Amino acid sequence: MKEVLSLLEFEFQTRRIRVACNLQADQMVVANRVQLQQVLVNLIYNACEALESNPAQDRHITLCTSRHDDELEVIVRDNGPGLTCVAARQLFEPFYTSKEEGLGLGLTISQSIVEAHHGRIWFESPTGPGTIFHFTLPRIGSHQP
Repeated sequence: MKEVLSLLEFEFQTRRIRVACNLQADQMVVANRVQLQQVLVNLIYNACEALESNPAQDRHITLCTSRHDDELEVIVRDNGPGLTCVAARQLFEPFYTSKEEGLGLGLTISQSIVEAHHGRIWFESPTGPGTIFHFTLPRIGSHQP
């Protein structure tokens, strides 16, 4: 996670985004590091883009990890405008994008990577602003299907 945050530090500074982290460092998973970094970069970069319409003083991303039974859960939350109903229905479909310059593959690829690691990925549209993305991965020593 630290490498991803370092990679995106320029984005955070340029866009004036505050990032809060609550990361449990003692959680281990067996995974391809580069692929998981790609998932994190995609989710965090999407959150950065979602914040463009917020006033500069109100741009926040929260990153959390937590342990649930035999899984590690990663959460990326922003306080942007949230998803439209159409976007929410099509979010993980290949080539669906709400961005002018987007390809519509980032979340599809992220979903494939997470599922290839025996995890799952989903989102929530909370009451009020923002979107919350979650993904889970089996922790070391847990039973994998």
